[in-house]
Amino acid sequence: MRGCPSSNRQYVPSRLQTLYVAMAGALLLAASDCRLTIAADLAVTPKAERSQFDMEEVRRFISRTLSRTASEGSLRIWGIQTRKVRGRVVDHGGQPIAGAHVAFIEPIGFSRQCYDENFDKTDDQGRFLVEGGLLKSRLVVRRSDRQIWATQITGKDDNVEIVWPQPAAVHISVDADLLQQDAPIVRVTSARYRGGMSTLTEQYELDEKNSFEITDQLPGDFTISVQRTIKLGEHTESRYVEVGSFHAEPGADLAVRCRPTGNRRVSGKCPPALKGPAILYVDRIRTKYEDGYRTFDLVACEDGTFSTVPLPPGSYVLRFKRPPQPKPAVPRNRAISGFRPVYAEPEWLHRFVVPDADKPLIVDTSPPQDKVAARVQSVLDSRGAMNVSWSHTDVQVAQLQRDSDREAVERELLRLYSDPTTPQQWRYTIRRTLGGMLDSPEVRNVLFEQLRSADHLGNRTAVLGIFRDSRRATREIIDAIAEYRHDENIYIRSSALNALGRLIDADEAVRPVILRWLIEATTDQYDRLRSDMVATLGRIKAKEAVPALEVAMKDPIGKVRVMAAWALWRITGERERPIKLMTVRLRASDHSGKVEAANFLGEFGELPEITLKQLRPFTLVEVKPPYRGEKLLKFQLKNAATRTLKKVSPDAPKPADSTPKDAESQKFD
Repeated sequence: MRGCPSSNRQYVPSRLQTLYVAMAGALLLAASDCRLTIAADLAVTPKAERSQFDMEEVRRFISRTLSRTASEGSLRIWGIQTRKVRGRVVDHGGQPIAGAHVAFIEPIGFSRQCYDENFDKTDDQGRFLVEGGLLKSRLVVRRSDRQIWATQITGKDDNVEIVWPQPAAVHISVDADLLQQDAPIVRVTSARYRGGMSTLTEQYELDEKNSFEITDQLPGDFTISVQRTIKLGEHTESRYVEVGSFHAEPGADLAVRCRPTGNRRVSGKCPPALKGPAILYVDRIRTKYEDGYRTFDLVACEDGTFSTVPLPPGSYVLRFKRPPQPKPAVPRNRAISGFRPVYAEPEWLHRFVVPDADKPLIVDTSPPQDKVAARVQSVLDSRGAMNVSWSHTDVQVAQLQRDSDREAVERELLRLYSDPTTPQQWRYTIRRTLGGMLDSPEVRNVLFEQLRSADHLGNRTAVLGIFRDSRRATREIIDAIAEYRHDENIYIRSSALNALGRLIDADEAVRPVILRWLIEATTDQYDRLRSDMVATLGRIKAKEAVPALEVAMKDPIGKVRVMAAWALWRITGERERPIKLMTVRLRASDHSGKVEAANFLGEFGELPEITLKQLRPFTLVEVKPPYRGEKLLKFQLKNAATRTLKKVSPDAPKPADSTPKDAESQKFD
């Protein structure tokens, strides 16, 4: 990144403007190519413990900025393997920044959970101490709701320094041709962060010269949009449309002019099925994970034709929509695969590419001649002839896989999957559908190529997930998956091993090889993966895994020990040690494996009285919503204990409806 000093410190944006700010998803997490300073030699003594502060201070930070649920409480009660990261936050002059919140953010347990120890508040020396998982992750620094920055760290970074950068100045002017009367508000929106977070939007009012100035801009990529309003009969539609963009470097002084982009106007006739006035949205197609939809024009189509403003080169979608109508009731017999469709306003879509050539473009919006292609794209858009949308991908997958012309559907899906301009929101459904077509060599070859060439973590794990869900195994498929079982990224490694675990029974010839790989993974450094592999070995009743399970029963993580005990019982039939281990786990101070133990005990049949005595107090705990954090664990544990007691002793008298008096139950409450 240009503007980085030779010290290789990580830059963090300065405070944002004090003007009115509208939050759109509420996040700016702009990424920089600069690296953190590994601060092993910092003169300041590392922080020994977290600052004491009210977690309510970061409630909005968690929900709006990080797009996460509320803190699940202390990591201590969850029994999760963690690592600590210490460091300092200083400004671009090297002075410490006090009172900033620092968050150690990553999905722990393959979910979007966060915990109290993930957050800290810098002290007078700018020091912080945060605790999180073992994976590569992000540090997010927050000085206020509008002063936010995120940076990547690796699993080896345990002492870092983050430097707040010198602000940039941006002078923006908008040509009058791009403005409507009574629309003096301009929005400046941050680019979507690679991690899939939301964006931050700031609003400014234009002066008499149709310009404004940002004197304290944070580094990153930004788009500029103005409000456009159209009137169609009695209906008025408004939307912000993009008119420009810029990139800000630390300390830069920029002049940005928004003006029409050449002569690339797009015109044509509206789809014949509209049969009346329509609203047209001209959106740039989202083709990458980090890109969001961007509207470039809003057009009122009154006479069956349309013409847009000049558009920059790129891939677009025309979305034709009738003015809002009363929503009719959806007949119940329209349900597919058990899911009832929900009514949605019908849309007619047409995708096209604006070339680099600076000249007008005429597009034909009539339906494709290939009826199968039109049908497939209609389903992928969640819009069909019934004018309904579905909230579950399984419905779309089922409809595509059951199509009468399977070969034509397969060809169209492969074409779309290999097309870089295919909308991102289609790709998950396409992958899921192709997963049910692995008997086709063409499908397998395309997925193998996607697996090898994937340039994004999510894409590679998604393809591995296709093989996992397909339950079809050939030596070719197994070898392609096995290549990633030692990948340094835990998500890829876990996806590969879980896929192998699902496919182990698909072909007896490859079972011994896969079994050896699964047993090796029971010693992985990541506790979630260890527990998954142990559970898989128990599910398939692999006798060869008994020595590895004996070792796993001594694992430092409670959940792994419980899974190993259950697996050992499943394979050998031994009851005494597994029941004893699970009973002891129910008395533990942390919750790791407690819910699993309470559930598994219901599979053993008759239980000793000491185990029943440990289960009964959990059924008396009163937990009121919202079920979050430790309250959720208590609620799950109560339900699990209740189910198990009903299975093993259905005729036993119910315990007294009073708070348990034994010390362990009091401690649990």
